Amino acid sequence: MKWGKGRLLFRHGPLGLGNTCGHGHADALSVLFCWDEVPVLIDIGSGQYNVDQAIRNFFRSTIAHNTVEIDGKNQARMLGPFMWEKSYETKLEEAKESPILYAKASHNGYMDDLSITHTREVEWLAPNQLEIRDSFPGSDEQPIRGAFHLGDCRNVTQEKNSVEADFGDFIFLLSLPPEFTVKVYYGSKYPFLGWRSTIYGKWKPIHSILFSSNLQREYSYKINFIIAEK
Repeated sequence: MKWGKGRLLFRHGPLGLGNTCGHGHADALSVLFCWDEVPVLIDIGSGQYNVDQAIRNFFRSTIAHNTVEIDGKNQARMLGPFMWEKSYETKLEEAKESPILYAKASHNGYMDDLSITHTREVEWLAPNQLEIRDSFPGSDEQPIRGAFHLGDCRNVTQEKNSVEADFGDFIFLLSLPPEFTVKVYYGSKYPFLGWRSTIYGKWKPIHSILFSSNLQREYSYKINFIIAEK
């Protein structure tokens, strides 16, 4: 999607290559966003392959992407440094350009274990305002945790469930529902969160926003993004 200075990528592809989903990352329904060619919501890279398996597993995990994990599980089961048990199925259910930019997609990665489907809708309401709506048909009392990983910014401040990121020429404001617990990590080792890898075998600190709650039956919520130029 694109509108004015904004560019958004909504991921709804298969997990990886072939039957073992080689080199796949569990990023179904992740969103990437740029404003005026500045990366705002980013993919954090691959880290490394063979040295520390925990680091390898983190960078390809669900929580390392701008999406949601359920019950502490990835969207698919890892078998080794490059392989997964099987791919989830994704579906682009709807996409339109009028009266607003809109897309809806889903994946079934949690269906076998938890009988839950994750559906995400992206609505671009105005040039500087977007909304994400997550819903979970079949849900019942499982914990959820989601993330948004930020590109290089000057400063990040948090006021309850609102987070502001200063990117220099503009402010990116993210507002989450009041029932969520929201934490911002920057280069944290315990837990290993708030990192980005742009060069193989190396990573640098970034700000990662994590939110968590508990599903209720047929649960849904909305997350708002606003860009304020200076």
